Amino acid sequence: MEPIFSAKWITAPAETGECVWEYGKNICISSGVRRAVLYSSAIGVYTAEIGDKKVGVYRLAPGWTQYDRRVQYQKTDVTSLLVRGENELKISVGRGFLCQDVTHESNPRENLCGLAPSSTAAIAALEITYDDGRVDVVTTDGTWTVSETAWRYSDMYNGDVYDATFVPSGSFSARVIDANTDTLIAQEGEPINEHENLPVKEIIHTPKGETVLDFGQNMTGFVRFRVAGRCGDACHLTYGEALDKYGNFYNENYRAARAETEFICDGREHVFEPLYTFYGFRYVRVDKWAGEIKPDDFVAVAVHSEMERTGRFECSDEGINQLYHNIIWGQKGNFLDVPTDCPQRDERMGWTGDAEVFSGCAALNFDVLKFFKKWLGDMRVCQKDDGRIPVVVPSHWARSSAAWSDACVIIPYNLYKYYGDKSIIEENYDMMRRWVEYLENNYEEYTSPERFHYGDWLALEREDSCYGLTPKEFIAAAFAARSTELFIAMSDALGRKSERYREFYSRCKRDISERFSQNKVTETQTYFVLRLAFGLYDGDVERKELAQKLCDLITSLGTRLSTGFVGTPYLLYALSENGYADVAYSLLLRKEYPSWLYPISRGATTMWEHWDGIKENGDFWGADMNSFNHYAYGAVGEWMYTVMAGISPAAAGFEKTVFRPRVDARIAHVKASVKTGYGTLVSEWETDGKTTEFKFTVPKNITAKAELFGKEYSLSAGENVIVI
Repeated sequence: MEPIFSAKWITAPAETGECVWEYGKNICISSGVRRAVLYSSAIGVYTAEIGDKKVGVYRLAPGWTQYDRRVQYQKTDVTSLLVRGENELKISVGRGFLCQDVTHESNPRENLCGLAPSSTAAIAALEITYDDGRVDVVTTDGTWTVSETAWRYSDMYNGDVYDATFVPSGSFSARVIDANTDTLIAQEGEPINEHENLPVKEIIHTPKGETVLDFGQNMTGFVRFRVAGRCGDACHLTYGEALDKYGNFYNENYRAARAETEFICDGREHVFEPLYTFYGFRYVRVDKWAGEIKPDDFVAVAVHSEMERTGRFECSDEGINQLYHNIIWGQKGNFLDVPTDCPQRDERMGWTGDAEVFSGCAALNFDVLKFFKKWLGDMRVCQKDDGRIPVVVPSHWARSSAAWSDACVIIPYNLYKYYGDKSIIEENYDMMRRWVEYLENNYEEYTSPERFHYGDWLALEREDSCYGLTPKEFIAAAFAARSTELFIAMSDALGRKSERYREFYSRCKRDISERFSQNKVTETQTYFVLRLAFGLYDGDVERKELAQKLCDLITSLGTRLSTGFVGTPYLLYALSENGYADVAYSLLLRKEYPSWLYPISRGATTMWEHWDGIKENGDFWGADMNSFNHYAYGAVGEWMYTVMAGISPAAAGFEKTVFRPRVDARIAHVKASVKTGYGTLVSEWETDGKTTEFKFTVPKNITAKAELFGKEYSLSAGENVIVI
């Protein structure tokens, strides 16, 4: 057992409130150290130092988990940081994800470790192995001190206030919390680290007289700045995603999140950065500044979970290339230990439906296996006794919803499909089984018109509702069938019995055929899309009829989509896999609203929550729920990899691969690559409208073929060139 389990949780003598508190211990090193390891965690988010040297590269540690069941701890080699003589170990803790109302609930975690909701705590163990073999372990206990810091305010939504002039009145003895360490788990997810550094692209002076820094890219992170003002001078920054149609700074869409940084100068030069929060932003308004505003004194630092980039895509259309760029930045900006719906407003929650629809694309862009394994661990402990999966993880919510709760099955399936790792099925098998059995046991109620579901969220059929016109009970039945079908496939992969679930799947299909036939249901695009994409039809004749009706509905609107969060991820697949690839390309290439390229015409550098987050007249869709960094519609990236470039797994993990690119004369060139466990697959094609040259690169140990214009070609390891 690692030594942190013998440590004690410690906190301040009184409620810690809104400032950052520092927990400290002096450690004397009297002989040579062979190895030293720090095990540390916190209630809140923390940084650790030995002397004046930062421990590790983590940001926002220990991360966000279902804290009443799981709190991660970090293990860091600190041998190089220790010196002979006195060493001061300090752990500073801000409120972070835990100690505020990040899930819109009324103090759901108020009894965690017996603390008030806003209070922080720390736990640590420093294991020192000396050159002579002696081992000493220093753990948090009542001998540690605790004191206030210059971080006078810290809030995940509102930002930080740092007063460089602050001098603490003294230190106090830490209070030991009477709580066990059973909830501690070793770091499971990818750490959150710093990544790209972006310089100021432009200093804007707005019509209102504001000074605004434009970093040219909507992102998630913070601004690091250099300042040397007079003692007492205040510097104040406010973060935002957009300018209004007049060119003024705008962040009303952040709702209650103030998203500010304030720094009080002490007369010396400082390089400052927020440590206990993050911001979603492109623009920063400089409300107050000490001295001249120089662009070189500011840099925007992107932060996200550590993920290896595994996918690449490019083509001859610059609009599509920008779309792909926006998809990548949307993923980076929302994969911070939890797949958040947005990084800027007073939400930033792990909505299951958003993660579900994007998970396939996410798994091709980056290696997200470890990232999702950790989050699925929190989903498992969030599952209710009757099998329900909440729509937000982590949370204490009980609400479930079709397409959202089905993330517990669809995400493991997508990870298995693209990575071939059966452990993801094994770890989550019981959770998936319990969800499918919940659907089976409650099917009539779950698919009744009275049951709450989010429906085809933000679909465009009606302006007075976010739910769209596709009947929510149909969506519930369709996703019940889909989850059951995928669960059966994963059961088969593990060699487990699935007869019972096959019977339930047949029941779902019969119900959809009988209860939701076209003459009894509102015929929306999403209705046809889900029936086609999920195979919810009876034979080839009905499939062709559904596809024709979908195509007619789209073209009758002027080749426009009207789908929301539920239908959009499957829309282009429903068309291209059923004889209408040209219509799919027309939707992808459309530049007018509504389309994937319309936001790009408005300067988007990430994915938008709404097709018209900024309307054609320059007005905003609204302030209540209008994120400009929201990855759900970026799910189209999966179609770009698997249909435009045609890289598809024929067996889990790409051990068998089929290249099946769909060529369209409006695109002259496409190239994509996906790094697999066997090596990197590359698909490239170029056409002049008459002749098309294909190049497929196949790693060793992958069996591959190409299906091109109705013909099949066997491929060998290395580069394969086919001209048709």
